[in-house]
Formats: sequence, structure tokens, C-alpha cells
Amino acid sequence: MPLRWLILVLATILVALMAVVVLRAEVTRLHYELSQLDRRAEALRQEACEKELELARLRSPAIIRARLAELRLGSVSAGAATGGGGPGEL
Repeated sequence: MPLRWLILVLATILVALMAVVVLRAEVTRLHYELSQLDRRAEALRQEACEKELELARLRSPAIIRARLAELRLGSVSAGAATGGGGPGEL
């Protein structure tokens, strides 16, 4: 009977150690996945910040006026090239 007990105890220890190894591997995999998600979140935060800055730049009244003047000059020169007048001309 002592040999069977020894085998049973050793088998139980082996199963427990295998469970520990499997759990540690799973923890390592989850840490790696979490690290990747953290990097992705940081990249998305950076992109959102850049987009907010671009939106603020585009909403700037000075930028809007400059863009409007640029578009008006483009339409006037395009009208002159085709023989037509600028906007508002009949």
C-alpha cells in the first residue's frame, strides 16, 4: 500500500505543478496581450490629439479667412481663364 500512496502523491504533485505551469503561461500571454492593447490605446490617444489639433486649426477664423480668400482667387482666375467673370458678375 505505501507504494500506491507514493505514486498517488507524486501524481497529484505532478498535476498541481502542470496546472501552475499552464496558469503561468496563460498569465504571461495575457500580460503580452495587455501590453499590445496599451500600445494601441496610446497610439489612438496620440492620433485623437493630433485630430483635435487639426480641427482646432481648421476652425481658426484666420485660417478660414485665408482659405476663403484662396478659394475666391482660384474661382476668379478660373473664371478669367474660361472667359467668364468672377462670382457676382452677370
